[in-house]
Amino acid sequence: MEQSIKKHLLDSFEKEELEEIANGSLIGGVGGFTYYNETVQFHDEHEEEIWNMLDETANEQDLTILNLISSFNNSHVGSITQLKNLLTWFAVEETARKIVGYWE
Repeated sequence: MEQSIKKHLLDSFEKEELEEIANGSLIGGVGGFTYYNETVQFHDEHEEEIWNMLDETANEQDLTILNLISSFNNSHVGSITQLKNLLTWFAVEETARKIVGYWE
């Protein structure tokens, strides 16, 4: 059974690191989410959960999933690898924000 994104983050990072991720630090490089091979593998392992998050977030904002994705910072996508990287960053940062919000 695959590990949820939330569980993965809680098992892999300290509170301060999760706070940094929640504030968008993935673009600067965070262990396990720096290289395409890492983010593509993470996407593939959590694909269903990531796309459910995209759907939920798009619905909350009254957007299509594609419009939501195009609204992301650094949303330039020139390949499937870059798309999976972008979606991984979205899901990880969004999950970190929820975890940090729960703590506050």
